[in-house]
Parts: sequence; structure tokens; C-alpha cells
Amino acid sequence: MECSAYIGNEAIHAVMGRAGRKGVQIERVCSEPLAPGAVIGGVFIDEAAVKAALCSLWGRSHLPQRGVRLVVGGRSVFLKRSVVPTLSRGKLQRVLVDEFPEVEDPAELLYDYAVLTPRLPEGGGAVLCTAAPRAFIQSYRQLFASAGIGLRSAELNIGGLIKVARLSAALQRESCVVVVLDDLGVDLTLLAAGDYRFCNRSRLLEGRGTPQSAAEIGRLLSSMVQFNASEKGEPVKHVYLAGLKEGEEGLCAALAESLGIAADPFPDCPEIAALPRRRGCQFTLAEHLYAVGGLIRTGGIW
Repeated sequence: MECSAYIGNEAIHAVMGRAGRKGVQIERVCSEPLAPGAVIGGVFIDEAAVKAALCSLWGRSHLPQRGVRLVVGGRSVFLKRSVVPTLSRGKLQRVLVDEFPEVEDPAELLYDYAVLTPRLPEGGGAVLCTAAPRAFIQSYRQLFASAGIGLRSAELNIGGLIKVARLSAALQRESCVVVVLDDLGVDLTLLAAGDYRFCNRSRLLEGRGTPQSAAEIGRLLSSMVQFNASEKGEPVKHVYLAGLKEGEEGLCAALAESLGIAADPFPDCPEIAALPRRRGCQFTLAEHLYAVGGLIRTGGIW
């Protein structure tokens, strides 16, 4: 049994479970709310408050002190879908530096990748390249170490979503956009039959649950759909939303009407479920999406 943790803008989520080829068995899920503004876009604004929440969660939930798989998010991390030659892992690591020419000092970044398509018809393979500032990753290492918790690995939340998508029949059927709402943060990820294409990470200007925020989310989605069309991608057929709050029940219907695309809450997945004996485990995939992705191991070397 392994433990994966994700620190969002509103809460810390932890999941205990076991991942295999056929799916993920969830043993336990737990979360701890964060003080408003303590974390914004993955950056610690009030580190003391985040540590207090982390210690509280670990203390009352009796989570493991070692070997935790960390999932991180935020706009501090660069990511890009690239087609690269078939290379050994060591050689590919060196190639990743060239994928981010806009970076002034490559030595200040930690690079990683996840394989999206091992072999393409035209040669090479598709990978999700990621680069995170060393100081950003170090802030997480120091936080967990100060709470007496040892980390085994760290990876990007979008990578976790991609791994979940590979197990979800709903996300494999058609091109879709997954919208993850977390306080004012919003991640939009376009998947073509489960295959990652691109994403947009933004921060809402309007308060959640208002007509203004619904319109803002609609504009972000419309821009992504239009960009996908300009790139001659497969037409987007569905929008799935995770992180919906009380009072946002009508958001899916409003987006479907404005975009002319089906919109629904993020679906549960039979391949990712609580163990039958854990009847008291109140597990909803949409609530713990990124943390669950961290249990599915394919990479993560930060």
C-alpha cells in the first residue's frame, strides 16, 4: 500500500492505495483544509499555515512517515508535449533542456518527462516534457522534512491526470477538455481519446459560483476549443469538470449551452475504486483526482 499527496489551493489531499495494470484500489482518502491564501498556484504564501495543516492531516490520519509520492501543480512548472527521437533515458534527459529555450538559466531547473506515445508512425515518440525550478521543488522537500515526512518522488499534477485518463473509458472515447477547479485556480487539459495534447493553467478573476466566473470559465474553454481547431485537432466533444462546489450545480448546463458541447461532472471510473471491504471510505475520484494520479507509477524523478 502506498501513499500519494497533493497540496492544492484549498486543501491537502492524501490517498492510500495500490495501483496495478488493471486499475487502482483505494484503501483510504483524507484531506485537510488550508487557510485561505496559504497556497496560490502551488506556491506557499503562508508556509507555517501549510505545515500546520500537513501535521494535522498526518497526525489524525496516521499516514506513513516515509516513501510518500508527492504531486505538485501550479504555473511555476513548465510543460510541453514534444516529439523526440528514440533515446535512452540518460540521453533524453539531456535533450529536454533544449525543449525550453525561453528559460534563461537551465541549470536552475529540474527536468523530467513522461512517455505519451512510445512509437509514432513518422518515427520517434511523444513525451510530456516538464521543468520545475529547483527552489520550487526544494520548498516542498523542506516542508515535508520539517513535518517529519520523507518523500519518495515528486511529479506534476497534469501527469497524474494523464495516467488517470488512460484508465477511464469515458475519457478514452472522444476528445475532451478536463477542467479542474481549485479555489480561483483552474487547469484546462485537452485530451484526444485519452492522449494529452495541451493545457492551460489560469487564475479566475471573479469569485466562484457567480455568473461572472461561469462566463470566465466559458471564455477559457472557448479559447482552448478554438486553438485546437486551428491546430487541426479532433473536435472537442465533451467537457468534464472536477472541483465543483456547492452552488455550482448549474455550471455544467451553462457551459454546455454557451459552447454547444456536452459538459458534465468528472466521471467516476470502475478501474479506480475503494476496496470492497472499505465500506466507510467515501471516495470520489473528482475530489482526489491529482492525488490518485500519483499512485500510478510511470515516472517522477524530481
